[in-house]
Formats: sequence, C-alpha cells, structure tokens
Amino acid sequence: MVKEKCICNGESVDKMHEVLFDKVTLDMQCACRLFEFRGIICRHCFLILAQKEVKNLSPKYVSKRWSKHIRRRQTYIKVSYKDNNDEPHVERYDLMCKRFYEIAEIACNLRMGQSLC
Repeated sequence: MVKEKCICNGESVDKMHEVLFDKVTLDMQCACRLFEFRGIICRHCFLILAQKEVKNLSPKYVSKRWSKHIRRRQTYIKVSYKDNNDEPHVERYDLMCKRFYEIAEIACNLRMGQSLC
C-alpha cells in the first residue's frame, strides 16, 4: 500500500493506492491504472521500485516512443511551402528526399552480409 497526501476542499487527505509487485518477474500493477490507460508508470510504482531497490526496469514498461531506436518520420519536411508549380526543382528535390529516405530505411534494416534483393 502506498499512501499519498492529497488536498481536497482545502483539507489534506490521505489516499491509499494498492500496488501489486512481483519480485521475480518485476511486474507491477497499481490501483490508479495509469500505465494501463496512458502507458506511463505512476509515481506509486516508482516508490515501490525505489523501496525494493530495483535498478533495471522491465522492457515492457518502456514505450517504443521513448526508445532511442524509434524510426523518426518527421524528416519529411517540405523545403518550400510556396506553390511548387513556380519552382519545379523544389518538387523534384522533395520527391528525391522521400525516395532516398525509403532506401535508407531498407538499408538500415538489413543485416550484415544480407543482400538488397
């Protein structure tokens, strides 16, 4: 049980949260269900991890969006926001960047010694 102080109507109130913790698998589940709803570990679980002196978090609690290995698609940024009919080289440049990005994605996913075909 984790006790949390909350202020409700100007008064300090103690709110209890039950955190289930498995020492072997390091699985956690809190009554607030923040991880299940939002994919974020709550402070109640972090308190338990700190008390149990857990140094490594199970990979299932690390969202892909927080990983350094995420594929970033925001590189598809247009060079110009003007009408491309006025500047055909800008349209050609944007098309080439998109195609080269796709080629780079394929090349990055290949293992050493594996061919492109």
